Amino acid sequence: MAPWILHLDFDAFFASVEQLRNPRLSGRPIAVGRGVVASASYEARASGIRAGMACARALRLCPRLVIVPPRGEIYRAVSEEAFELCRSYAPSVETYLDEADLDLTGTERLHGGHAGAARRIQAAIAKQTGLTVSAGLGANRMIAALAAKAAKPRGLGLIPHGDEEAFVARLPIEKLPGIGPARARALRKLNIAFAADLRGLERHMLADLFGAAGLVLFERCRGRDIGPCRRSEFPRAVSRQTDLAGLETNPDVLEARLRSLVEDAGRALRRLGLVCRTAAVTIEYLDGIRAAASHGLAEGARLDDTLFEAALCAYRRARRRAAAPRGLRVALHRLAPDTGTVQPTLDDRGDRALARHALMDAQDAVRNRFGGGALLSGRTFLLRTLELRPSGAP
Repeated sequence: MAPWILHLDFDAFFASVEQLRNPRLSGRPIAVGRGVVASASYEARASGIRAGMACARALRLCPRLVIVPPRGEIYRAVSEEAFELCRSYAPSVETYLDEADLDLTGTERLHGGHAGAARRIQAAIAKQTGLTVSAGLGANRMIAALAAKAAKPRGLGLIPHGDEEAFVARLPIEKLPGIGPARARALRKLNIAFAADLRGLERHMLADLFGAAGLVLFERCRGRDIGPCRRSEFPRAVSRQTDLAGLETNPDVLEARLRSLVEDAGRALRRLGLVCRTAAVTIEYLDGIRAAASHGLAEGARLDDTLFEAALCAYRRARRRAAAPRGLRVALHRLAPDTGTVQPTLDDRGDRALARHALMDAQDAVRNRFGGGALLSGRTFLLRTLELRPSGAP
């Protein structure tokens, strides 16, 4: 049975959500981000604005640009609402924040053709959310994703079986998944500019250059990607991140940012009914250098205080440079189902531990109803005072 994967990709997702929520932004060039552009509307892209660009540079390129701070909770809610529709079309659906892979293999008779199913899904998402998605159909996840990107915005790309190698051959190497700026520079020094050129390197040569990633590139430059499309019982990690624009060096403020990320990730963790055993922190600097560290937990944790202690240990190990960070990311790993068993700490009696967990659940209920800022911890209250401080105040 021939495999068919459908890839869905929201068009200018964050920016499109903001334009939908605020009609005054419709048709205007907008960017979503804090210091660094995370998403740009197509009106902004016409001026050369791209994700990853500093907001200051974006404003120089387009003085009419409207910059909107990101609201991750809203984007996740919209994404979950849209991709829930997909589960009635495919038995296996793998979702990300703004993308999804559907395994449509064997559903031809049910849907009357894969292209027709893709168009109906696009229409259903547009009707449900008011947003457009681009779609790609192919024999594997990589081909489908590349077809969707080539069809942007709101198009449908289809790569027939047998055409994968020819389709990939003409792509610049930067378009291949797994080739970032550093690998692209290394390959271009070898006069390798397109995927077809990459095929001139033997498997062992790519392995010598890039290790295990080189073996993956050997397959991908030939249009092959063997990664299955599957739905996990729960995610591999729960992560949150923020852009800092390289303007903040105050350690108290940075640790308050860290606490805010931990609280947001912790609430998502508890909503999924999970606990975590590792907290990892990644710090990115303006020169592109990243530093990361992790801290393990003996028992599965779900409380914000416990998660923050682990994240803070990881952060302090990773923070070895005096330079101001550009971005900060917290990821909760080694997830497992929450069995509901409360493990008291050395400082807790059993009843006190139960009370702490009950209090955490009550706080979640308030924040879920009224927003994450409805209740603030001591550390995150510092961020609120900074937001309320008049411009120019010391």
